[in-house]
Parts: sequence; structure tokens; C-alpha cells
Amino acid sequence: MSVSPDYSTECQLRQPKEYRCYSIQLSRVDVCRDLGITVTSDLSLSQHINEIVSKAHQRANHIIRCFVSDNMRVLVRAFIVCVRPILEYNSVIWSPSLRKDIDAIERCKGDFPSNYRDSKIYRMQNLYSV
Repeated sequence: MSVSPDYSTECQLRQPKEYRCYSIQLSRVDVCRDLGITVTSDLSLSQHINEIVSKAHQRANHIIRCFVSDNMRVLVRAFIVCVRPILEYNSVIWSPSLRKDIDAIERCKGDFPSNYRDSKIYRMQNLYSV
């Protein structure tokens, strides 16, 4: 298997050291992404957690806008199938230890039912259901 120096980078964790691939110096970066996990040079995973929470909120909002159902079980099932894998992917590796990161993930899980009840679709369904 050949290595492409154009797509290879060095995420500096300790003292600067020059790394080369085929006599080409690798570029230094402060943030790198490997196997779907974003890691900063200080080994903080907060940026990764912020990214997945943002992506999970977007997906949850898509579910609220796209699924027109008054059955909360259907929506919760859609949340479990579509959103939870985003929040739980490789969680063994990036397991949050900071309270703010844990709260961000839990808030994403807990906001879904209340966001649906506050949505226009839910209010319109209740208005027209006689």
C-alpha cells in the first residue's frame, strides 16, 4: 500500500519534529480527523462533541419537519434510528469526561420531544384534529 504525502499531515502533540514522507515534509495541523473522530493537538475531544451534537440537532430537526405524525412512538423510533448513531458512533474512544460535553449530548437527546411539541406541525395537527 502506498502513502500519499499530499493527503498526509502531522498533528503535533509534543515538541515539534519534522516528519517526511518520500522526502516531502508533512504539513502540521492543530486539528485532525481520523476514523470520524476530530482530535485537537491538546487531545481535547470537545470540538468533536460539538460537531456531532450540531449534526444530531440538524438531523432531529429534519425528522420534526419531514415526518407528519401525531404518534410520538414513530418519531422517537425515527430519532433512535437516525440520530442516536451519530451521537454514539465510536463513543468508546471519545467517551466524554467533561461535564459540559456530557450535558451537550444529553441535551440533544432530551430536546427532541419538547422541540416536536413546540413545532408548528404539531400545533397545526392539534388544531385540525377534531
